[in-house]
Amino acid sequence: MNNTIPLNEALPWSPTVPRNVLICDSIDGKGDFVLQTMVVSQLSSSSKGRVFWLSGTSLAEQQIASSLKRMGCTDQGLDQYIRDRRQTNNITDTRKNRGGLIIRSLSAEVANQLVENADDFQSETYLKEIYKNIKEWLQGDVQSSNAGDSDNAHLQNRFIHWIVLDDVSSMATVLGEKLVYGFVSSLLSLSHRLSNFGILLRCSNDVDQLAIKVTANEGKDQSGWVGAGGMYHKQYLKYNINAMVPWERVLESMVDAVVDVLPLPSGFSRDAHGRLIFTETPAGRGWGHEQLPASKKVPVGKGQAWNKLIVNYCIHDSGVRAIRLRETII
Repeated sequence: MNNTIPLNEALPWSPTVPRNVLICDSIDGKGDFVLQTMVVSQLSSSSKGRVFWLSGTSLAEQQIASSLKRMGCTDQGLDQYIRDRRQTNNITDTRKNRGGLIIRSLSAEVANQLVENADDFQSETYLKEIYKNIKEWLQGDVQSSNAGDSDNAHLQNRFIHWIVLDDVSSMATVLGEKLVYGFVSSLLSLSHRLSNFGILLRCSNDVDQLAIKVTANEGKDQSGWVGAGGMYHKQYLKYNINAMVPWERVLESMVDAVVDVLPLPSGFSRDAHGRLIFTETPAGRGWGHEQLPASKKVPVGKGQAWNKLIVNYCIHDSGVRAIRLRETII
């Protein structure tokens, strides 16, 4: 284990250069620690960045704040999140005295609104309000009476902002796939019109990983799942896996880079819990800085080049360590 390094030192990204990054994980390996590492790296940098964390999972704001604190985040708003048990939907309230971090639990907010007035709750209206809140957060203290100008000069300031969507698959389960896809597309489009913020997204990649397993175990695995349909479940996957088209696949063509969180081919071990593959998309902007000399990069498409970095990771109580670094040119 002497050859390991902290995961934040192995990240190929630059927190001072906004990019749109997609983290794909599965039930075999959650990728929330990748988001946490990136956020801690951003809040610990000298870029005076701010982070808006929108959670679609069952985790409460206090749990997310506690996880970030264990990862080494020193933002001044963490302790207040941990102490404060009050839930709020007002962005102007959550921005006060929170330092550079804002955490909102989408699932908790939706649940509260459904309990208070289920008949009047509209998923589309709620997401539009979230989008409006994010734009208000981006412009900071700058107030403009002209709404048309808010997408341009009034949102440009010296801070680097990061929006975290954790995770969009869970959000789609709560609010609907079409609405969440439109919400994500709007944020990605806004990030290309502006130059002061990037987006970190996490989504499920279970269907594609199941397809790989079904293909690899063809004719070999005869075991069934107790309480989950037995062999019928595997036969169903075998003949219907090609008909399953998860909407998250389209996100890969809309971002600058992708991080795949995968189990090890050899299985779980004490020294390595899984594998991370950092890949630049051919049509994306890369990670924000050159990874290799231009002479060694292979041009793709219109003079672009992309590569991928493979890292094995191990999760400890003190943080996440990276081992066996390897970079590949594609």
